[in-house]
Amino acid sequence: MLIAFSNNFVLTSIGFLATSMISGLVISYILNLASDICETNSLNLTTSLMLVGCNIGPFLSPIVLGWLNSAFGANNLRLSYDVFGVILLGMGIVMVFLSKSMSASYAKKMKTKMEVNPC
Repeated sequence: MLIAFSNNFVLTSIGFLATSMISGLVISYILNLASDICETNSLNLTTSLMLVGCNIGPFLSPIVLGWLNSAFGANNLRLSYDVFGVILLGMGIVMVFLSKSMSASYAKKMKTKMEVNPC
């Protein structure tokens, strides 16, 4: 959203750096979380599919932004950033609630596992 509403190079640069750092941290966290959640025999496949998805997203993003601009007849990228900013904000809110429920169920699962096998 900072990139969408910026009107100078400094704010755009700050938005770009914040987005880059956050995406790097989130992708690393999700890949680490996958090793805790999925079974050992499917970890390689899970990690591979997640990495493919993380690489397809940036590849398709300019194409989708172009389609969005042409669909609405916009002549600049502001509309695309506004729309995707709202979508990402909504996805972030949903993920906060999902991660809380998933972490609670994961903690319960690990507690049960530790009670059965304390080693």
